[in-house]
Amino acid sequence: MSLLQRSPMLLVVLVGILISIVRWRRHPKASLLTLIALVFYLIKLFLLTAFKYGIPDLGESMHWSIATANHLYTVLHVVNDFAFALVIVLLVAAAFVNRQPGVASSNWRTIK
Repeated sequence: MSLLQRSPMLLVVLVGILISIVRWRRHPKASLLTLIALVFYLIKLFLLTAFKYGIPDLGESMHWSIATANHLYTVLHVVNDFAFALVIVLLVAAAFVNRQPGVASSNWRTIK
């Protein structure tokens, strides 16, 4: 059910992976960074989702209190946020890798 809810995002990520592979020869560094970010996102998505839905069973078998399970959910949310931040950093790095420095336009000088 969780995969069905995330299917639009999964489709976007898979298309992004396909595009980065297709454009590998034109932009190898940007494609590599994009590919790493999107594959990491997929791994993060599957692992954290599986762990999140496994917490109740794990907590029951290990006799955790509800507070302990809630703390684990909080830790998972923090890990998820850091992992997503890493994905964003990699995608931004891919956007700016191998950019040629631009020449300042005459309008820019007058705005200062």
